[in-house]
Amino acid sequence: MSELDKQVAFRFHIPRYVKIILFVGLLVGFFFYVPLQDIWRAVLSVDLAFFIVSALVGLPSFYLGAVRLWLLARRQGIGLSVLQLFGINLVVRFYSFFSPASVIGGAMRWYKLSSGGKAAEALTTVTFNRAFDLFLVIIAGLFWAMAGISNEVLQPSIFVLLLLMIILGWLAVTRASSSLARLAVVKSEATEKWLLKKTFSFLGRLFNSASVYADFSAPELLALGSAGFASELISLLGYVLLARALHISLSIVDLGWMRSLFFLAALAPFTLVGGFGLREVSVVMVMSAFGVNPDLAVSFSLLLYARTVLLSSIGGMVELISMIRLHQPSN
Repeated sequence: MSELDKQVAFRFHIPRYVKIILFVGLLVGFFFYVPLQDIWRAVLSVDLAFFIVSALVGLPSFYLGAVRLWLLARRQGIGLSVLQLFGINLVVRFYSFFSPASVIGGAMRWYKLSSGGKAAEALTTVTFNRAFDLFLVIIAGLFWAMAGISNEVLQPSIFVLLLLMIILGWLAVTRASSSLARLAVVKSEATEKWLLKKTFSFLGRLFNSASVYADFSAPELLALGSAGFASELISLLGYVLLARALHISLSIVDLGWMRSLFFLAALAPFTLVGGFGLREVSVVMVMSAFGVNPDLAVSFSLLLYARTVLLSSIGGMVELISMIRLHQPSN
């Protein structure tokens, strides 16, 4: 290669190098926002083995989330594999760390899924995936609350009931979506008010996108429900292990509905960078109300944040490696 060719190649790759440099700066800034001293003190006060396992169980939960996303994406003609979607979930976790608005994570996931030219299909997939996430969390929270009342949480039939609730809820939403979409379109055409017209139009598109999933086969429904069911149990296991690490004597039932509550609190648009804010306050308030020492509740909150930091950093490293491989100059 001549000297001129080398100069042209270098100039061609400057934007790529700049992109990597900016990302590394973002990665450094990631640790700037993290209260490392507070987290380190919290980690030193717990059973380290329980904490490490609690953090690592987040990875299979992410993988099951990728399985669910794959089942939804393939119906929209998006040909990404489960492993690729697993990597996207990790990377989205990293970028979401910097935004107090949970919508940024959805936007990043849409951007990653739409890289093959299927922007509309990716938007439908991401929207329904988020709705399914919220549905699972709410159903699981109600389930654990009811299980606490009946004191039958250890019976296998209760877990079968949870799986059936997930599948039946899915069927109810998808089967009714076509009728709701038509109703929304009628309402949109009937009103002259701009805001109502836009609202009904959006609802029509949302319900219409959901109707694509109404003809899921029985195996697909079982796989979707089982992946969601298993993901919820694994996420709850992380909470149980974290509580054991701090010797907090809350039952699995109480931790079950608390996890749903804390998850919903983390979606609030006014949390701080990394989700540090309303969720952590909720943890302290709710656990203290159930007899947990406030100091232990604060430690539990910090350890939850530490798990988020660890998983987010893994996503950041995955993105960095992907960028370096993608932007390596060809020979």
